[in-house]
This record gives sequence, C-alpha cells and structure tokens, in this order.
Amino acid sequence: MTAVEAAPNSGLVVRRFTVLKEMAEVGGAKDSFENLGLESDRRAVEQKCGKGIAGSALYVEIEPSGSKSVHSPYLTIESEVAGINNSFRYPLGLTLCVVGEKNAKFCKE
Repeated sequence: MTAVEAAPNSGLVVRRFTVLKEMAEVGGAKDSFENLGLESDRRAVEQKCGKGIAGSALYVEIEPSGSKSVHSPYLTIESEVAGINNSFRYPLGLTLCVVGEKNAKFCKE
C-alpha cells in the first residue's frame, strides 16, 4: 500500500496510514498515531482468503483541512504489486462535524 487519500475537495486530509496484520483496539480513537503507539509508513499487505481467515487492517489518521465540518464519501487507496501501480475507491464515508455547525447537510443526517 503506497497511499490513502480522501476525496478531492472534501476538506478531509489523511495525515497518516498504516496496515497491521492484526486488529488493534484503537478504532474510533480521538488521538494521534504517536499517542496510540502506531507507526505510519508504507506497509505490505498480506492477501488471505478463506473461511475463518482474518485479513490485514487499515488504520488512518484524519483531520479537517480547515475549521469547518467535512465529509469524504470514499477513500482512494493506492498500491504497487510486482511493479504495477493500482488504485481503487473504498466506499467508506468519513465525516468530521464541528460542534454547533448547522450549514453542513451531512452533519444533520
């Protein structure tokens, strides 16, 4: 995995990302990678398939690029396998709402 980015013009920035072979208990944490003890770098992802086999887990550290509420309907994930670059959109909606902001439709929903 070489890059993880939010949708263009979403106002959301992916600061860091990492892939772990096992799930860590940090999902939804409101803290930085450093404070959680996670390292951010390009990571190899093990592809595993089959019943009862757990795959790798992607963790992202996100922040708004300004002071308003932001929403990204997907993440773009880029990778390189055997010298071939590839990317795909992962349909994971991420929303960060500023307390009291009423203008962002996605925060009302």
